[in-house]
Amino acid sequence: MDIETFKLEEWLKKRESKTRFNLAENCVYAVTLDDFFHIARIDKKSFLNDLCSIKMDYGNIDGGTPELKSAIAEQYKNVKPEDILAVHGATFANTHLVWSLVKPQDNIIAIYPDYQQFISIPKSFGAEVRMLHRSPEDGYAIHKDELDRICDENTKLITLSNPNNPTGALLSMDELNELISIARKYNAYIICDEVYSHILQDDQVCPSIADLYEKGISVGSLSKTCSMAGLRLGWIATRDKEALHILKQHSAYNMSSIGGLKEYIAISALKHQKALIDRNMSLLRVNLITLDGWLRQNKEHLSYVYPKAGSTVLVFYHQKNVSSIKFCNYLFDTTGTLITPGDVFSVPNSFRISYACDHRQLVAGLMCLSEACKKLNENPHFLDDESAEV
Repeated sequence: MDIETFKLEEWLKKRESKTRFNLAENCVYAVTLDDFFHIARIDKKSFLNDLCSIKMDYGNIDGGTPELKSAIAEQYKNVKPEDILAVHGATFANTHLVWSLVKPQDNIIAIYPDYQQFISIPKSFGAEVRMLHRSPEDGYAIHKDELDRICDENTKLITLSNPNNPTGALLSMDELNELISIARKYNAYIICDEVYSHILQDDQVCPSIADLYEKGISVGSLSKTCSMAGLRLGWIATRDKEALHILKQHSAYNMSSIGGLKEYIAISALKHQKALIDRNMSLLRVNLITLDGWLRQNKEHLSYVYPKAGSTVLVFYHQKNVSSIKFCNYLFDTTGTLITPGDVFSVPNSFRISYACDHRQLVAGLMCLSEACKKLNENPHFLDDESAEV
């Protein structure tokens, strides 16, 4: 099978180990187990005694123990434990969904900008991918008429992330209802990556597609809300019994089980999720104030839509003929500051900044970025000799 290079992952893996100021990592400053014990007020000795008594066999091979599925189902209103399939992270979940549900004759509607998985994987085995582009000019709204126009009787599923990565946009309830009405018209699934669903600014809410729509499929994980990306624990939630049956049937080929050690930590993390979210939001809100202030100071040269959720913002610059890969390469090579070029999301003249890092690292990285932007504004041609390779 031929598949396109995963541009975001290639960009990061070539640079992350050599980064000085990481403004590209979108998982909120990861916790250690000791951090978790402190935040959740857990007795370390008791926790580790229980963890050390777990056998390192396959464990439950039905997509998670009843205890884990019950803990995950608590994240939803209408989803029950039997509607859950626990998997090895949200990246695995997205891949598993597309491989399990899509056939070559199907077409997929990818609402973009978003994660490249939803485009490159279905393309790799012959499915047609149709793009619905969201624009900063209208706050990354999704327009019902535009979506309806590109759907047809072969539309198998609609994919998106909500809250959105890289823009930080959050769909309103009206937009979600309009999205569902189009999907229902064409009997299409909606796959919604909801890993940022609890990372919301102000008093926003993020209803799950699995609660709202009978063919809605929600993807979640502990990576963003609980800062436990290294645990590699995610899940798929859907009330559609046919889809869940197919997903479980296919999982026998690529995932025997989650494993007892991961499940034990995950159950405890979900039980104490509010404490972890509160910790993360206190960090993100301070960082967003700093980032927003910096962006306002540079509004003559940069533009953006204030993020409603998540941990990233997509920033546009005005030099239309300048490659974002060249610009971000220059920034990294000269200062060690890592941001993500918009070109890896197929959004030219932009870059993604994450504000999920330590506050001092954010401030230092923005100072470096200020100098690079100043140089770009003074002479857009200074990047002509820079590499444009991801």
